[in-house]
This record gives sequence, structure tokens and C-alpha cells, in this order.
Amino acid sequence: MKKDWKGRWEQHIATSVLTAPVVVFVGMGSPASVLLESVTLIRAATTNKVLQVDPGDPDKSEFFKALRLGPEAFLKLTWCEFMRLLAKRLVEQQLVELGAAITTKTREDKLREENHEHILAEVRSLGLLGFGRFRAGLLLVNKPYSPDQDLARGLFADLLHGLAMVERLSGTTARLHEDGIVEFIRPGKSPRSFLLASGRGSRGRPAMEVAVKSRLGNLRGRNPLPEGAIVGGTSDWTVPISPPVDIVLDDPSKSIVAAQPSPTLIHLSELRSNPASVSKVVP
Repeated sequence: MKKDWKGRWEQHIATSVLTAPVVVFVGMGSPASVLLESVTLIRAATTNKVLQVDPGDPDKSEFFKALRLGPEAFLKLTWCEFMRLLAKRLVEQQLVELGAAITTKTREDKLREENHEHILAEVRSLGLLGFGRFRAGLLLVNKPYSPDQDLARGLFADLLHGLAMVERLSGTTARLHEDGIVEFIRPGKSPRSFLLASGRGSRGRPAMEVAVKSRLGNLRGRNPLPEGAIVGGTSDWTVPISPPVDIVLDDPSKSIVAAQPSPTLIHLSELRSNPASVSKVVP
């Protein structure tokens, strides 16, 4: 029974990492036979690079000696230090792919090329977890984090290209926040704050009004309060605006009990087709 368990464990480890380009062992001070045998299987089956991350010294790690790796395979780091470096590297890779998606969007839709380096720098400043929260905010999903995905990358590229365009036309600097808010800043002026929102390629105007209104309702404590939303990635945007929230009150916005009016939605297509409309974002 013990032998069968050991065999299954070795097979599980080997199968889990056979497709990974790098295998990392963390803080393994003493050699564990099951792990050593698993590494042997992995190294025999693939050309994967094996590393050990450990805050100690390599000459004091029996596990490292048993692996018979070169000194370049030992990373003298704590787990937190290693994960911070790994997260930073992952963000850089995601930014490369996002930049390529912006370039593709520009070429395929025959848009004007914009300088999006500052926008990508803003995304970089969010860090890995902040970037994931930022994606979740843009997609208007009810979860705190959204991973990088090929299908969604074009949606982000669309919005970020639009932000670079607004920066250029308005002479402002965009500052991104992980809750999906962008602030347009000009010296001596109060910042203009908007929610960034993607329709995920399928939501039309009525659905976006509901989703954006709900999202803005959760951001009432923000300062400055978002004035509306800049949206993209939608369908059927020419559909008439949804009916009034109240057919009894003439002006429900003046009531302290009535529902709030529909939020201001500014579509990227309007900004691109009519550059003067950028004044709706930054007067």
C-alpha cells in the first residue's frame, strides 16, 4: 500500500510539471526521497530547468546537494521575495501581450496610432493583484480578481487605446486605479473621474446602463466621485436609452427617496468619430 501511494505521488508530480518550462522547489532543506525520485523522472522526461529557492546557503542544503545542480540553479531568496520578483516578471509579460493587442486593434480597425506607453506604465504600477482587480472592474464582473485571458485582452486594448486618445486630445494625464476608475489630471484643475467599462462584446446599451449604475452605486464613497463611464466592447449601442426610472415624478433626481437617474455613458465610438466630443470627458 505504501509503495502504491509513493508511485501515485511521483506520477502526480511528474504529470503536473511535464509541460512547465521551469520547476521550482522552495525551502527544501533535507532530501526527501519521493521528491528526489520525482525530479529524476522529470529531468529524464523533459529538458525543464530545475531551480531551488531557499534563504539559506546552498552548501548547507542537503536537498540541493542531492539534486546535483549547478550553483546557478540556487536562488538565495525568501519565498516572499521570490514571489514578488515572479509577479513583477509576469506583469511585464502581460504588458507585452497587451501592448501587442493595442497595436493589433489599431491596425485592424484603422485607428490613429496613439502613444500608449504611459497608459501601460500606469497598469504596471498596479502590480499583479491590482492588475487583476483592474480587469475585473473593467469587465463589470462580481468577483475581486480577473486573470489574464486571450479573449478578453482585445477588450482591454480597446479601452486603453481610447484613454491614450483622450490624453492626447485633452492635454491631460490619465491615472488608473485598480477599482476600474480613471482620473484625467490637468495642472491647476480638479481631476475628472470616470469608470472604465467593457460590454464584453455582447452587452448593449440597456444592459450597460444597469451594470454601470450598479457599479457606480458601490463607489459612492470615492473622492472624486465618478461622473459617469467610458464604455467600449458593446453591441447595439444605437438602441434607444432605457425608459425613465420613475414615470410619476417629473424630476426624480431632486427626490431623496427616488431612484437615481441613469448614469452618463460615453462610448469610445463617439469619441473616435467626433474628437470634439472629448469635451464631454474633459471640458
